[in-house]
Amino acid sequence: MKTEYTNDEDFGSVWNNISKQGHIAEKEYVSRDGFLFFKSQLCVPRGSFREFLITKLHGGGLAGHFGHDKTFAIVADRFY
Repeated sequence: MKTEYTNDEDFGSVWNNISKQGHIAEKEYVSRDGFLFFKSQLCVPRGSFREFLITKLHGGGLAGHFGHDKTFAIVADRFY
């Protein structure tokens, strides 16, 4: 996932700014251990891992089976 930030449509510019400057690019974003966070939420780049998280939180073992609204709330609480 760490390697996906550079070219990601959602986080690429923020990640590249942080990488160049070596610190927080925008006051709400931070890089920790090679992962990008927005406030306390892990930024998940577009791709198969994002889809995996949504699938698991919707009907998998991480949170049981919830409807669309509950699944969205769970994902939005933990991930950005």
